[in-house]
Amino acid sequence: MKKLRFVVSFLIAAYISLTGLTGSFASDMILKYGEVSISDSYQESYETRGKGSKKSLSLAEKKILDAIKNLDSQVDISEYGINTSVQRELLDKIIRENPDIFYTRGWTYSYSPSSGTVFGIMPDYDYEKSKIESMKAEIEQKLSAAIEKIKEPDMTPLEKVLAVHQYLVLNIEYDERGNAPIESHSIYGALVDGKAVCEGYSELLTVMLERLGEVDSFVVVSEEMLHAWNMVVLDGNYYHIDATWNDPTPDREGYVRYEYLLIPDSVMASDHQWDRGNYPVAESSDYSFLWKLENPRYSSGVIRHWSKDTGRFEEILLERPDVLEEEEDIDLPDNIEPVGNTARPYITGYDDGTFRPENSVKRLEIASMIFKLLELSERDAKFPDVSHSSWAFGYIGAMQNSGYMKGDQAGRFNPEASLTRSEMATIAAAIYQGEHSGQDLKFKDISGHWGEKAITDMAKAGVVKGYSDGSFAPNKEVSRAEAVAILNRLSKLTISDEELKSAINPFSDVRESHWAYRDILKATKNR
Repeated sequence: MKKLRFVVSFLIAAYISLTGLTGSFASDMILKYGEVSISDSYQESYETRGKGSKKSLSLAEKKILDAIKNLDSQVDISEYGINTSVQRELLDKIIRENPDIFYTRGWTYSYSPSSGTVFGIMPDYDYEKSKIESMKAEIEQKLSAAIEKIKEPDMTPLEKVLAVHQYLVLNIEYDERGNAPIESHSIYGALVDGKAVCEGYSELLTVMLERLGEVDSFVVVSEEMLHAWNMVVLDGNYYHIDATWNDPTPDREGYVRYEYLLIPDSVMASDHQWDRGNYPVAESSDYSFLWKLENPRYSSGVIRHWSKDTGRFEEILLERPDVLEEEEDIDLPDNIEPVGNTARPYITGYDDGTFRPENSVKRLEIASMIFKLLELSERDAKFPDVSHSSWAFGYIGAMQNSGYMKGDQAGRFNPEASLTRSEMATIAAAIYQGEHSGQDLKFKDISGHWGEKAITDMAKAGVVKGYSDGSFAPNKEVSRAEAVAILNRLSKLTISDEELKSAINPFSDVRESHWAYRDILKATKNR
């Protein structure tokens, strides 16, 4: 975070008229200029400072804030009897607690040197008025779209925190430029540009939680670290959130961390420093189960994460104890329980009631299947042959950004081309996170093939299989049945005998004797 500073300059002028702060200067008036200082204790009680009362400070605060939002050039606060030390704290407080006034970080104020009373405030705006209005409109448009994207019916406060945190990490790239522009220090950079430093992350988290409601959030600032993060309140307990440090640098598209999510002072203090006297105490470790989850993803009341212990995706269901399957060996709060490993449907059949298991799979179709299986976030595809109007545009973009699928040497994706078995093995190898500890399988037809290593590795891992004659047929088009079998093995999705007994087969062309019967039902099964 840029080190915000407080700069003082003295201008003694004559004959100021106090009326509207225009005209000539009075002989006992001084002008000073200031900017927000991260070292100020802006949470202190203002009713005990100077001559002002709590009521008068509240009125002054509202008047100044309204003037800044109205882009006024000056505001008269002489009636409130506020002295110079209190006004500085007050302006700091106003600017810090209102991230939407991102367009001003400094001000000039006039005061009487004899009494110390402040007469007026003149905000220093970073942009022209027309530019500010345009930027505010952009922010509102982006903010409304972001809230619409993450908002769900009956969200709990915890779910709101998880959804907002995930949005920030997935949609903002940390601005590593040493001379990052002022936009990167605000919600404008975070929302509109998609690039910010810690100020932008923390201020946007506060704004989005405020828009969703129920969760109080504020920004913590550290002079020692020149850094900022958040504290939030859940169930009456305070917790730290550092979304900036949860976002990998350099940026890793689609990757989320929970290491600095809802943690207490004791954990935060291991690598963060802040003036604890200025902030509430955070003691609760109720959400410690979150901190070490591998690439977690929140959606619709469920946290899905990769488990290194089981080599598969596991799920934790929030506040739905009536549908529990079994408990994991982790300590969870009373209102949160885990569920077993289940999958959302990532492929469907056709309108005529068939699955067509032997049909080939197009490249855009496998992108859609993997996108849904791994619950990725849509991204813009950057291939010349993938149109914005394509139904798979966001899915292909997600594959490209994650590194799971690439284009050809000419930079094309070839979305309508059928996928080969060697290409399927290569995609699986890019996704796979386990060990290659199985038996070496020697296929007679892959020696020297460009996909030989991926095929060998995935065969050892048990993800892909060959044919009874010892071949792999790397250039053969992969079928829909083969694709779901490979993806199910890749993500350790299986259907139990009990599930199989109660399952209804909706496909007229997939009999129980079909070799991929179980895999097809699992891939298309609704939870």
